[in-house]
Amino acid sequence: MSKSYSADAIEVMEGLEPLQLRPAMYIGNTDSIGLHHLAIEIISNSIDEYARGVCTEINIVITRDGFISIEDNGGGIPVAPHKKYGIPTLQVLFTVMNSTGKLDNSTYGHSIGLHGIGCKAVCALSDLAIVTVHREGKVFKQSYSFGKVLTPVEEIGKSMDTGTIVKFKPSPKIFKATQEFKFNQICDFCLGAAYITRGLKFTVTDERTGEVAVFYSKGGIPELLDKVAKETERNLICKPFYFTGEGPSKEGEGTDKVEIVLAYHDKSQDNIRSYVNYLRMVNGGTHEQGFRTGLTRVINKIARDTGFLKDKDQNFEGSEVLEGLMAIVSVKMGKPEFEGQTKAKVNNPELVGMVSSATYSALELYLTDNPKEANAILSRIMKTRKQREEIRKIKDANSDSKKSMVDKFKGKLADCSSHTKVEDRMLIIVEGGLHYCPR
Repeated sequence: MSKSYSADAIEVMEGLEPLQLRPAMYIGNTDSIGLHHLAIEIISNSIDEYARGVCTEINIVITRDGFISIEDNGGGIPVAPHKKYGIPTLQVLFTVMNSTGKLDNSTYGHSIGLHGIGCKAVCALSDLAIVTVHREGKVFKQSYSFGKVLTPVEEIGKSMDTGTIVKFKPSPKIFKATQEFKFNQICDFCLGAAYITRGLKFTVTDERTGEVAVFYSKGGIPELLDKVAKETERNLICKPFYFTGEGPSKEGEGTDKVEIVLAYHDKSQDNIRSYVNYLRMVNGGTHEQGFRTGLTRVINKIARDTGFLKDKDQNFEGSEVLEGLMAIVSVKMGKPEFEGQTKAKVNNPELVGMVSSATYSALELYLTDNPKEANAILSRIMKTRKQREEIRKIKDANSDSKKSMVDKFKGKLADCSSHTKVEDRMLIIVEGGLHYCPR
């Protein structure tokens, strides 16, 4: 029998206990994906420093003894006493739930982090975490273990540099399956991030193997589209088109911005990669919805204006417009509404209209001024329609043939039944008819 539900049954978790009791709620799971999510959270904090214009390099090192170190040359985490808690702000950010500097957008116009969970997760789920801060001409250091402060914030030297180094070793108490960081998995994240954070340099070093990888992009998402096209062996049938747009942020605070590059290729699949505040949205979101809506509308508009679609023709469907499309969509906004702490999807409704309008306006002007490119795209889409119509005709013909065969044997075939075992039955086919009999 279950215990009675009374006041004594109510427990209050303190400090970072929620993170340790239900880590999957905050990092996705406790296998390799969750392990690497910890690293990505700290790398994302460094990218946020880039977003506010104070960071140009991020160095990631996987050590021989199971640690990972993430270093940036940003502004450095504040260490002065916090006005509310009276302890160093660095300690507040790593040990006090829901402490963050990213709520009102006054410091970070657009950031990956929202509620400061990443730092707390690293502190709570690591056997040892060491944070070193270069700030205001000095070097500060503090250590944590499994959610507890090991050492106070100490001044350990002088420095004219600025930035933060977070070095941690995940705890086997939490990550029972593996505590090993994978070089390629860290590189995959940095590769995509480098194209979205134009001009930010990522260096990933694996001390276990000696491997070093550097990721840096001057060209941004047009370079990424070109790279993806080559890697997936897509032959582009038109020139890539790059454009930007913007609209008011949620509640009218600031401006949300979008940049998009797209092209069509000769393969059947579509490939849309999207980002919000430098983070890949693997499950899409309202910004992708807006892009697809605006693209379908403008393609049908141009098809009508150029006579590609006649009065008797139906508009192109969204699925027809998307086939053969390759696009990168990147949004930067002040108040993203991510779906869950792992941030795989964005749900801001205002993005639908903003991205749709930007896509429609830019593409209408471009395709009108570039009829050769417009014709290549429209021909590609029409080819898709005709192929689908042919497939539909074949399916309909096969369906009619099957129906005709059934009609032919009506009254000649009937269901049979037997009380014998299945293995004791047999079907005898002879000239002139079908005969069933048990063995």
